Amino acid sequence: MGRSRASYVIGEGLGPHCTQIIVDDVKKSELPFCLHFDETSTTQVKKQMDLTFRYWSPTHNEVWINFYTSLFFGHAEGEKVANRIFQTMLKDDLPITKLCTLVRDGPNVNKTIVRKLEGAIKNDNPDFSGFIDLGSCVLHNVHNAFGRGLEEYGKDIEQLCVDIHSLFKYSAARREDYHTLQSAMGVEMHNFQKHTEVRWLSLGPSVRRILEQWDCICSFVKDLGKDPKTAPKSVAYKRVSAMLNDEEGKKTKAQLEFVGNVSPVFEDFLTIFQNSCPQVHLLYDKMSEFLRKLMGRFLKKDAYEKKFGSDLVSIDCSANSQLLDADIAIGEATKKALAQIKPDRRKSVYLGIRTFYSTSLTYLQSHLPLQNTLLKALGCLNPVKREKASSVKAIALLAKKLQPQLDVSIVQDEWRVYAVDEDVEQLHKEKRVDHFWQEVFNLKSLNGTEPRYVALPKVVKSGLILAQTNAESERSLSVNARIVTQERTLLGERTIVGLRSVKDALKFYDPENLRPEKFALTDGLLTAVRSAHMHHRQRLDEEEAEKKRKEVDEKLKAEEEERRKRDQEKLRKETRSLRDKGERLDKKEQEAMDEMQTANELLSEGTCKLQAALSSGSKVDSQGAKVACLMIETAKSNQAKAKRKLEAVREKQKEVNINNQKLLEKALPADVSAVPLKKRKSK
Repeated sequence: MGRSRASYVIGEGLGPHCTQIIVDDVKKSELPFCLHFDETSTTQVKKQMDLTFRYWSPTHNEVWINFYTSLFFGHAEGEKVANRIFQTMLKDDLPITKLCTLVRDGPNVNKTIVRKLEGAIKNDNPDFSGFIDLGSCVLHNVHNAFGRGLEEYGKDIEQLCVDIHSLFKYSAARREDYHTLQSAMGVEMHNFQKHTEVRWLSLGPSVRRILEQWDCICSFVKDLGKDPKTAPKSVAYKRVSAMLNDEEGKKTKAQLEFVGNVSPVFEDFLTIFQNSCPQVHLLYDKMSEFLRKLMGRFLKKDAYEKKFGSDLVSIDCSANSQLLDADIAIGEATKKALAQIKPDRRKSVYLGIRTFYSTSLTYLQSHLPLQNTLLKALGCLNPVKREKASSVKAIALLAKKLQPQLDVSIVQDEWRVYAVDEDVEQLHKEKRVDHFWQEVFNLKSLNGTEPRYVALPKVVKSGLILAQTNAESERSLSVNARIVTQERTLLGERTIVGLRSVKDALKFYDPENLRPEKFALTDGLLTAVRSAHMHHRQRLDEEEAEKKRKEVDEKLKAEEEERRKRDQEKLRKETRSLRDKGERLDKKEQEAMDEMQTANELLSEGTCKLQAALSSGSKVDSQGAKVACLMIETAKSNQAKAKRKLEAVREKQKEVNINNQKLLEKALPADVSAVPLKKRKSK
């Protein structure tokens, strides 16, 4: 099979068929389902958002996680993404009102997606009650809390891990020299582990490897810098050399020992909830246990001893509640390293350790969903809690929230039967929780034919599919990185989605071994493959038609733009001509007004002279009177001329204003052109 044929068979045949298998399984469950989503930039310079289902599979009778599809974006604005998700689910005829929650990382743009998608579903389905809010991914919150603590004390250690790894990454000679030194010093022949800031669980192993190699790496770096000519010139080497040198090296080792001691507290929690198995029933208790463990390292016992769950959020971690330096839990190795430091510097180290603990704890208190009552109620699904009195109220809360159409009293009655059921007591409680519950649901009533529990399974299954971590999306993005490599950047979007869909369909039919021969050979599969070429040609024709339509649109747009530019240029010329004409008229108006002013002054002067000539006593100044009369006559004549000139100029100015108004109406929208022009002040 050629490359082109393989591409369209996967993208147009197998891929859509495999997606439909999962969609049909989601529909068949008739229960709520979750949607994981996350996006990243790919080697194709696109933003790829993966959508992953989490639901109770009637085929496997367990919580099932399966890739749904990928969406590709340039600009991934929240509203745009929400609309694409909504339209994609409508196209596949998914029961969108049963989408109970979107599992996200927590950035603000993701909140916009949740809000917009929820609004779109409500617009089409007014009875939709909205998404269940369990908050953002707790793994991200715990990882970020550790990072916030390191910013206060230990940030240099992160950089050291990165720098030491890079020191050997691209130098084969340096690696060989270091292995020789390892052998001579009797140190384990291990390489340094890579640390990435955005990756969970990578700092602890990297720190512990440096501590394992401490004497060897210190000696190697020191020898490496003895000869200035051969010493590395990189900034990374200079930082490493400065941190491992003499007195600074003692402080660095103390930091490494502390980070190596405290990181397992965070790693244990992260490791538990990265599992694909349903863990939501453990989350509330594990969060409380994690916080109490962290508090116990630096707070006095009476500050947290009798508090659990939401009460832990309000605990004060100020200096008054903290232990003495000697009592803070930092590990024996850290204490030994601190003993090598000068007393004045030791105090600052303890202050940094306190700041690390208090900063991490404060972040966790404000971000972990310990005040979420639904999350707390989900703890009743833990098999070890079935006989607790509080579980009856908890299952009632779950029923109201997850299956509101059920009669809560019936659910509670079945729970009470479950709590004392001797057959349940015989079941193995250490297995996966969804497998345990499926065995409970398989129990029959006394007549041996009808199921013992009818309403309870709907509530329990709806609860177990809820997720509080987005680890599935992170795993999905890692799979994408292996599919779309630097050598495969030309893969089409449909082919990429098809490859992912086929891979997860293999898991659907053979979860353990992913054997292709286990894939169900159905008429639907054969039809999908046979029609792949037809769909491929159809899509190419549609793309060609769309391409031609865009070309026509672009041509029309270009012609319209050219016409608009011509009109604008014409408008500019006309405007400039009118402006010049207006300026000339303004100049003539000023000249006429100046002439009028001169005539008025002449008239005033002539009038004054005439009055003087007539009032010059018994003898009239006839010569002066003649001159005055001539001045008055000339002034009146000039006034008349100036008036006529002024009227003619202002008439032309009115014409210019009218033409300006017409040009303005051409240039502006109708609603703007209706605004009257400012009137010219009469002078």
